[in-house]
Amino acid sequence: MARVDELFNYLQTPGLSDQQIANEIGRLGVTAQEVSQLTGVPVADVQSRITAVAPTYFQQNPDVAAAYANRFNDPNLASVANM
Repeated sequence: MARVDELFNYLQTPGLSDQQIANEIGRLGVTAQEVSQLTGVPVADVQSRITAVAPTYFQQNPDVAAAYANRFNDPNLASVANM
């Protein structure tokens, strides 16, 4: 739960971009489900926003892309992970 608490504290920073938030989610290893529970944003919306910034973040971090692709069964992330 410490990871989720750390993300909660990070999300208090004004003006964060989706890219910055995705970076922190990846760094902490927090799942979309945990983000959804923390923020009240539906899981599908969390995943969509992470996927939207995936080309930048996941191309720079293919190991994280592979982990997310595996966890969320997301073929879009799987293709980025294999670049």
